Amino acid sequence: MKKTIALLLALVMLLALTACKTDLADSTTTDKPAETATTAPETTTDSDSTSEDTSSGSKDVVKIRFAAKEDPAGSNAEAAYFIEKVNEFNAADNGIEVEMIFIASEADYLNRLATDVASGDCPNIFVEYGGSRVLDYLKAGMLLDFTEYYEADPDWYNSVYPTMWTPCVFDSYGFDGIYGIPFAAYEVVLVYNQKYLDQCGLEVPTTWDELMHCCEVLKENGIQPFKVGEGDNYRFGHLFSNLAITKYGPEIAEKIGSREIGYDSDEAKAIYDLMIDAYSKGYLGENVLAGTGSEERAFMGAGDMAFTYDLTTRIYWMDGTDEMNAGNLHVTTFPAVSEEYKGWCQGGASQAMYISTQNASQEQIDASMTFLKYITGSEFMAGLVNATNSPYAIAAESTNKDRCYIYDEIDEVITQIVGTVPELQNFDSEASGVTIVRNALSTIVQGATADDIAKTITDGYADIE
Repeated sequence: MKKTIALLLALVMLLALTACKTDLADSTTTDKPAETATTAPETTTDSDSTSEDTSSGSKDVVKIRFAAKEDPAGSNAEAAYFIEKVNEFNAADNGIEVEMIFIASEADYLNRLATDVASGDCPNIFVEYGGSRVLDYLKAGMLLDFTEYYEADPDWYNSVYPTMWTPCVFDSYGFDGIYGIPFAAYEVVLVYNQKYLDQCGLEVPTTWDELMHCCEVLKENGIQPFKVGEGDNYRFGHLFSNLAITKYGPEIAEKIGSREIGYDSDEAKAIYDLMIDAYSKGYLGENVLAGTGSEERAFMGAGDMAFTYDLTTRIYWMDGTDEMNAGNLHVTTFPAVSEEYKGWCQGGASQAMYISTQNASQEQIDASMTFLKYITGSEFMAGLVNATNSPYAIAAESTNKDRCYIYDEIDEVITQIVGTVPELQNFDSEASGVTIVRNALSTIVQGATADDIAKTITDGYADIE
């Protein structure tokens, strides 16, 4: 299949699953917009073509849609906070009405987004992981460049941590500008149950070899080490990235993205073998493809396993569980394969918010910017941090003094992290590369060898070249 055809299909086929995330531009920061005293670009809410009179002669209302991967029932702290604040925004009679499109499953969310884009009905604001994941959207000319808005409001621009801009800059792909605003931020850490380590006389592992030793001893004592939920098709992708980063260092990302190191190389096969070995010994669990990341976290909270690797932004999901209430759950840095790369992990800005110009009126674009500045402003972010106790790409201090001990541990572990690298598959210029790699890694549970995985990935890339 020709590459040009693949690019056309990418908008429909963009089903890559992740938390994470981004492409690394030539720099992990953008040049600071010049300080300016100008006013932000005009954001009128008056429209003859896109608005409706909903208040018996009062001002017209511009309707926009906001899509995010969140539980629509508000069963976690972040989703509940968003729903509360969006409802407050709608009740403020500001000429804007926001329809929330909150979808809990990552696969369902990304599928819905790709389908809406392909039909010309993209939400006005949407959340994605940046890099090659949105490259086709950028090539199609449907992402709003935020540069002039940041130049007009440097305080807003400077509220984002300098190292978090990677989901929004595409210099390495030949595009100038800043497309969107980074939002979620994370580091991959190891969560462990101290109760089970104590029962087996084990120390907290700091290396992959030590972790594998722990897994073996735990199995011998009837304790399941991991129960990976690969049904969402990203957990093995995260494991692959962290193993590669901690074995070969952060440079592996660019080397894989540029094909200096191929997915059929000895280096890549060595990582596949580590994963195959852990799975074949039963350390990663059974029925791996049947479970999800959310179910995996629930198992950890219930004490059904000893370890999980997870994002710092997701630890709050375990707050209030039996094992956390008992003080058994703790966090540490991801165990390194090589000693010299201890403290490195997959991480950074995991999500960004983008404004779509696809079939949108200027009034809708202006209203989208008004709403986006609301949900990324200092007051909103302070409340969000207090509600979730999670780090974000936008600066905000928590004043929550009654938070669970696990959040203090996360803060401490973050200080021990030397550096972060986005998920390796997002360094590829082909948006579908994420899906190709993740699908191939999932065949581990079907008995695939390292050579099998390498061939599946290289054949997949050959089909889109």
